[in-house]
Amino acid sequence: MWSLCCLDYCFKMSYTAADIKILEREEVSAKFFFVRVNELSKQYPSVATDFIARLLESCQLSGFDEALAIRRYLMKDKSVVPSPELLECHRELLQEKRYFEKSKSTYSNEVSDGQHRISD
Repeated sequence: MWSLCCLDYCFKMSYTAADIKILEREEVSAKFFFVRVNELSKQYPSVATDFIARLLESCQLSGFDEALAIRRYLMKDKSVVPSPELLECHRELLQEKRYFEKSKSTYSNEVSDGQHRISD
């Protein structure tokens, strides 16, 4: 019964080709987190994708400028000083297992639990 109600509702909606909006590359990147992660993974192939995802998510949660985090941790610009909030968010995200992460990560900078950490 539920599926019939859902289908009935869907057919009553008016959806046409005019409702489809093609986004520019920049718009897609700005709107969709996973696109930025993918782009950065291609640009920095020596950095693990899950580290990049956690870095960007830490920026979103802490309010730290994503461009500055990229300069600091992907471009290795030590002149950029991370905020305590960014570091704390990253530590908390390390405690949570993400669906896209493998059971054991391999990084050049491993710690005892196999997780790569950002540092100040």
